[in-house]
Amino acid sequence: MLWDRPETYGVANKRIDVRTRKSAFNSRPGIGPALKAVIETVRAPHLIVSFNDEGYLSRDQLVEMLSVRGPVQVIEIPRPRYVGARIGIHNPRGEKVGTVGRLRNVEYLFVVSEGAASLAA
Repeated sequence: MLWDRPETYGVANKRIDVRTRKSAFNSRPGIGPALKAVIETVRAPHLIVSFNDEGYLSRDQLVEMLSVRGPVQVIEIPRPRYVGARIGIHNPRGEKVGTVGRLRNVEYLFVVSEGAASLAA
């Protein structure tokens, strides 16, 4: 977060400089090393990471990465996919141009604690 009120573009008001200032977290080859560095660097007794089953990293990769901090507990939360997955099969003129894929995701909450932590079911 830069808090610098940048010029933006598009409906989502994305920063113009995202075209040249790329994030490692939005890159398949970059996210693993970037997230690993955060996990190893952050100083907190508890760490909660939210990631869904459509991300660049798998559940198993995240558990392995987080295990350096302690035992990892995973909570799985079924969620509907974003609206574009349901209505994005039409072009701007309303013509059908694709087929609906899966309509649900699984959101994973990875919880890692230095000491024993008990999560409610």
